[in-house]
Amino acid sequence: MVTLDRCSSTFAIEAQMPGDIRAFFQCMSFFGHGTGFLIAVSLIWALDRKNKSAIPFIFGAVFLSGAISAAIKVIIHRPRPFVDQTTVADSITLNEALFHNFLQSFPSGHTATAFALAMALSLLYRQGKPLFLSFAVLVGLQRILSQNHFPSDVIAGAVVGIVSAQAVLSIMLRRSLATPTTAHTSAEAPENIAAPQIAAPSNSGRQPSVSGITPA
Repeated sequence: MVTLDRCSSTFAIEAQMPGDIRAFFQCMSFFGHGTGFLIAVSLIWALDRKNKSAIPFIFGAVFLSGAISAAIKVIIHRPRPFVDQTTVADSITLNEALFHNFLQSFPSGHTATAFALAMALSLLYRQGKPLFLSFAVLVGLQRILSQNHFPSDVIAGAVVGIVSAQAVLSIMLRRSLATPTTAHTSAEAPENIAAPQIAAPSNSGRQPSVSGITPA
């Protein structure tokens, strides 16, 4: 992995890619930050009423991946590929780790966000899974080609994103299963509280779904 990191860094620095290709990869990076999330949520809100209730799941997956990535960046404080390693001090202060962006290479936050978003959308719209994952992979490639991350940063970011989406899904499934067992103090539930929509278990043993999301 160390060899791959070094080779990819050299390639990213020395390769003279056509401007159009670089522009394409740069445009694809939108999927790895707030713009991609806002576009996805806006489209769901406007066009897919059935899955509006899944927006908190998408937000949770993206938020958790970003929080985990930020925490690891501070702990690892790895210099980015474009940084001359000989100029980095052996000991890094907490202030430097927190506020010096060039020391926040591992893991790739953009890639973590992209894969968290891709996994969340894939659980909602399974037919679009290849497209969503392709966007996430392109985000990772863009982070390498732009000299902002090593391949190991991108791989770690992808793992963080996937695990974050699965963790949030697991939490929401547990809450949805626990909600019906909650006893009300009155004989009838208040009229302004809608009953949670949980698919009843079938004979096939398939797990219940949350907001149209069925665990794989």
